[in-house]
Parts: sequence; structure tokens; C-alpha cells
Amino acid sequence: MLTVRKLDKKDFATAARYGAEGMHFDWYAHGWGLRLFRWFFFHEMLNKATRAWGCYYRGYFQGALLARIEGEAPLYKNPFMSVLVRAVDWLIRHFDIAGMDDYDKANEDMLSAFIKRRDEQTAQPLNLGTTTNSSGSLQAEAVAGRPPVSQSSLEDPMRAFSQKPSAEILFLTANPKGRVHGVGTALLNQFERAAAGRCAYLYTDTGCTYSFYERRGFVREGEKSIEVKHGKSSFTLSCFLYAKQL
Repeated sequence: MLTVRKLDKKDFATAARYGAEGMHFDWYAHGWGLRLFRWFFFHEMLNKATRAWGCYYRGYFQGALLARIEGEAPLYKNPFMSVLVRAVDWLIRHFDIAGMDDYDKANEDMLSAFIKRRDEQTAQPLNLGTTTNSSGSLQAEAVAGRPPVSQSSLEDPMRAFSQKPSAEILFLTANPKGRVHGVGTALLNQFERAAAGRCAYLYTDTGCTYSFYERRGFVREGEKSIEVKHGKSSFTLSCFLYAKQL
């Protein structure tokens, strides 16, 4: 049976390794650069996280999810680690490992555009279509130009459209060689319960299994392509922004 609880510190290194394998960090870096980027990426997300869950099967670590929920304090506020992460960040950008500047810019642009569209939708007159199902309860209808509406939003219709993104999935990984099924789903379910009522979002790219989020109701709200250098060559990476009203 899968158990989701607070991520144990002893599993940090394993979570970072699972993430690097699952997100194909070897596309962007190799050798010492790959090891440095793997450490940096996990600890940068950890510094931002207000929630950190681990998924365990019979006591053995299977995967992790780090999330930032607006209004909550970071879990691991360590001044020394923050300085170290900033130092490694400078090294990675100075040596142009993993194309981080372009990646960050693409994510910022997608989020800004999404927030702008959401604000414009909120400013439109609300015309929430409903029908009555066989039990006599209200049922949501699709409304052109609006985000998907959950059944729970019918009791508070404005909630479906008025909230700005305020819950971010920073890091989600499962053992890429594991045989235990349902790890990602168990972690995502835990996150959705914790962030209920919020607009959740995440960044991902073609190096990740982004279809996992699509199957669970997340909608692609942004897409940008960047050129990433890898040694003497380069390749095109598509970056995505996914969101879901919880």
C-alpha cells in the first residue's frame, strides 16, 4: 500500500536523482555539469517549497512532490543553503549549463500571458451555463472562452474564474525504474487536497511526461520553444505551462 507523508531528508539525494533521470537532465548537461545541475535544481525547488511529500511503499521511497502554496512559509528556510544555491546558480548561468536563462524567460513569459488572459476573462460578464441532471442537482455546461468549471464551483461560481495562479507544483518525480504503480497519482492527489479551491500550475517540457498532467485535468495554457546547447550541438526544447482550477 502506498503512503504519502512528509518527505524524509534522507531521501533528498534519491529524489534529486529520480528527477534528473525522469526529466532527462542528460539532454542539457553531462559530467560534473550534470551532477551540479541535478543538485542545484532539486535544492532550488526545495528552498521555495511550502509542502514536501514523499511517497512510500512498505517503507521504501518511491517518489516526491514539492509545491509552493501562496501564503504559506517555506518548509526549509536555511540561510546557508540559500547562499549555496545562489552561488551554484551563478556558476550554472556563467558556464551556460542547461540554457537556464532562456528556460526561465520562457516560463516567465508564459505565466504572465496566462495571468493576463485570466484577468481579461474575469473582467467579462459571468454567464455560467447550467443544466439540471436526473437527481435535480445543477450541472456545469461548457462556456466558450472560459476555463473548465468544476462541479464544486457551482456553489461559488466566481471562484472558478477570479483566482490567479497561487499553487505551483515545483517538482514531481517517481522512481523511473520502479515497478510500483500509482506513485505520481498518489502525490498529485495529496497536492490537490492541500491546494483545494486554488488555481494550480506547473512548468514542464518535452523532456518530461507532460501527458500525465493532461490525463488528470490540467490544461496547457502556454507553449514556447527555446534552443538549448549541449556540448558543441544544440536542440529545440518546447516548454509548457499547465494549469487547473482545483
